[in-house]
Amino acid sequence: MALSKKEMMTISSIMLKANPAEMDQIAQMFNEARKLQSAQKKMMFAIGDKVSFVNNKQGLITGVITKKLRSNLVVKTEQGNWRVSPGALQAA
Repeated sequence: MALSKKEMMTISSIMLKANPAEMDQIAQMFNEARKLQSAQKKMMFAIGDKVSFVNNKQGLITGVITKKLRSNLVVKTEQGNWRVSPGALQAA
């Protein structure tokens, strides 16, 4: 689900009003939300799933998930094994 332009502007105006302590709270909330989203996406994948991800230097890379780590997944590719954030993976 994507935020609307109005929602993004509301968030921006709230952040501009925040004092440093509130900004720290906002940052903590952001980090927790990102961790939750990553954990949810990680649960969508299973060992043996074919996936792809984009590497800045090599472009689109495809492989197979071989292991689930605490926060990343290990993907076996022709270029070797990669530790990849679940958020960067797409089903191939």
